[in-house]
Parts: sequence; structure tokens; C-alpha cells
Amino acid sequence: MNIASSILIMLSLFAASSAQAFDGKRTGLQIGLGVGMSSTVVDYASGDTVAGIQSNNIATSAQIGFGLNEYLSIHVGGIGASVNNGGDTQNFSTIVGVGATWYLARSAASLYVTGLYGKGFLGGPDDERTIDTSAPAWMIGAGYELSSHLQVQASYANSGSTIEGQESSNDFRATYFTAKYVFY
Repeated sequence: MNIASSILIMLSLFAASSAQAFDGKRTGLQIGLGVGMSSTVVDYASGDTVAGIQSNNIATSAQIGFGLNEYLSIHVGGIGASVNNGGDTQNFSTIVGVGATWYLARSAASLYVTGLYGKGFLGGPDDERTIDTSAPAWMIGAGYELSSHLQVQASYANSGSTIEGQESSNDFRATYFTAKYVFY
């Protein structure tokens, strides 16, 4: 199933959901926004040359989803951060896709696990070339819902790609620590 089909299914679920969205229950429509910190490692390989960048920066996340019950929600969304490669230039690393979250308790305060699968994007100007690649990517995380709606989360993401027609590859690995608010 491709991402477009997944988005169509999600939109169908939203259209069929109760008009009483945002009633304080995890069922139905959910919208989440987050901010935090990231530690990102970007590796570039071209022929025999390998270079890497490690950057700590602000991370942001967004998601729109649907709670199937008080324990399980599905969503489309993304998480990303800017990556400083030593000078005045900024790259960005982002993962966008379809995911799910499983809460271990029926209501807050609750531990949860989450995952996302989709496309990883690495873009922006580089000192010697323009980087603009996308590749399959995944993210896995765990968090704690401190109170209804307010969550803290630690995540690990990975994406890698080979540039077509070249002996080049770009990939990134990132660790995110975010606080997010989920409207439900």
C-alpha cells in the first residue's frame, strides 16, 4: 500500500468519525504538534570519499490521526530538524509517513510506544553541491502521556538512499526528544 492510499483511508476515517471531536477521549480525530531537540548524524559517501556531519538542533513534529479505541491510534505525520553543517548553511532532515501509537493504559498517565514508516528527506544547500534526496525511512519511539493531551517522547529515526546513476549515498540517523500536545 502506498502513502497516497494510506492518506485516503485516513481521510475516510476522519469523515466517518463522530462530530464530537476533541471530547477528551483518545477515540476519534487527533491532531498533535510537538517541539524539542534532535541529534542528527548525516553521512555522505561518493566513490571513495566519506564525510559526515553531526548536529544538535531544534526538532518539530506534526501529526493528524484517528483513535481507533483508547489504546490504539493511527496517523499520518512527520518529524524533522535542521542540520547545521559547520558554516552558515542549513540542511534539513525530515521523515514523513504513516504511523501508529499504542498506549499501555486506558487514560493518562500512560506509557506508549509509537512508530512511523514512510519517506526520509534530506535537503538544502551543501558547501560543494545541492543535496536533495529521498528514501524509505522509519522512526520508532516511546513516550509518556503526563496528563491528558501532554506527552513527552524519545524517538530514533533512520533513512538512507543511493543517488541514482552515481556511486553516491546520503543517509541520516536522528534521535529526537520532544514534548507534544495532542488534541483529542
